[in-house]
Amino acid sequence: MSYRSLKSVLLACSGAAVLLAATTAANAGGFALREQSAYGQGTSFAGVAAGGSLSSMFWNPATVTQTAGLQSESVLSGILPYAANTVGAPSTLGAFGGTGNVGHSALVPSSYYSWQFNQKLWLALSVNAPFGLTETFPDVWAGRDYGAGGSHLNTYNATPTIAYKINDWISVGAGVQIQYAQAAFTKGIGATPTVQAGVDGAGWGYGFTAGLTLTPTPTTTIGLGYRSAINQKINGTLAIPGGVPFNQPFSTPGSVNTTLNLPDVVSLGLRQKLTSQWTGMATV
Repeated sequence: MSYRSLKSVLLACSGAAVLLAATTAANAGGFALREQSAYGQGTSFAGVAAGGSLSSMFWNPATVTQTAGLQSESVLSGILPYAANTVGAPSTLGAFGGTGNVGHSALVPSSYYSWQFNQKLWLALSVNAPFGLTETFPDVWAGRDYGAGGSHLNTYNATPTIAYKINDWISVGAGVQIQYAQAAFTKGIGATPTVQAGVDGAGWGYGFTAGLTLTPTPTTTIGLGYRSAINQKINGTLAIPGGVPFNQPFSTPGSVNTTLNLPDVVSLGLRQKLTSQWTGMATV
């Protein structure tokens, strides 16, 4: 395969490549990391946009006004994926067979900090990894034209936040998302083992968060939060067969870039205290 034709193939699929073969933005849910709060996981994320812990600010920055003084919260979540592949007919490389588990386990950290500046104003910061996935495919398998070797997407997101308590029953909040991402994808070339090509890159993306909480009664809290979409830029290099090291910078013709259109998220939460021991919670 010529350099020009190979580059055309990889450029055409580079967006799917760094998304680990996802074909639409909706598929980002497959590598979205929802595990950003131990408190949220313990309640199955019911009512999380209405507060309950400092980590609720991931879904709704206005919930920061529920924490007094100087506060911090840190979470470490274990991700244990399993993804195997079986061969179905027809497949031009069906004789190569499928794969065992190609997923990688990971520990996902997240941290939250808030400072009550005065009776009305809070400053906060969250640090998260909202999207991520790592897979390693064998070199010889039926789908090597779509993935052979290691592929990963890692994101690191910091969100400085400000929240304001207008009065006892309404608070608002907003933040700026600053996100760095690293992505790599390798694929096989035809039926020849060890012949691979790939893309490897990194870049920055930006977005925002916004939200409000309503407390119409002392026992009722309603929260509405929004995390904007991020058009994550990835700029990197194209590696092709021919003895060129994978991580060596290429000249301009070997450079590649793409944009990962990561989705926005809207969360509506309700917390209703029923008795001193029972609280009803719901999320949309």
